[in-house]
Amino acid sequence: MRGKLDSRLQRIERRLVKMGMAVESAIDKSIESLMNNDDKLAIEVIEKDATVDHLELDLEKSCVSLIALEQPIARDLRIVTGTLKIITDLERIGDYAANIAKTQITVSKDISHHVQPLYEIAKILQVMVKLSLDAFVEKDAQMAREAALMDMEVDKRYDMVYLDYLNQLIAGEVAVDEVVPLILAGRYLERMGDHITNICERIIYMVEGVREIY
Repeated sequence: MRGKLDSRLQRIERRLVKMGMAVESAIDKSIESLMNNDDKLAIEVIEKDATVDHLELDLEKSCVSLIALEQPIARDLRIVTGTLKIITDLERIGDYAANIAKTQITVSKDISHHVQPLYEIAKILQVMVKLSLDAFVEKDAQMAREAALMDMEVDKRYDMVYLDYLNQLIAGEVAVDEVVPLILAGRYLERMGDHITNICERIIYMVEGVREIY
């Protein structure tokens, strides 16, 4: 029985990692589409969001089935219930990446020359995703904490970028129809950081059975 449970948990783990890698790629490509004014890449991100949604549904069914058939207890149960919550956060991150891609498609002007600060935030988020996935696989609560703490830098940079864009608008250096998409994209990135932090908190609970808020 133990071997069967472990096997099913490992399959779920592999698919969650696959979903996480898809989300990480979506973050990268969505911000690249803004950086390079690339509608084709933006469309790719939007279309591939369906893959993330499908993985979420597939994982949800697998977790519910495992609970019903294997009746896991203690740490195993925390892993399964934690996974159910993690995939929801990953799906939302994928949605935000798709929203950034939609911004690229719908914006009326080339805003690529204003995107560098957002690109730097996105790179921090990608590191956070990688660390959180590693923490999930290795069941490493300390690694999850390190990833969660990085959200402070994301928030700090978003606040700075937001004020900078507003100051540029006041100074007449950028138009309203350029600023609004940039601020929206920044907000999507900031929300991604919150969801990655949620994932890290879930991992800590899965591993140690304690709830920590970051």
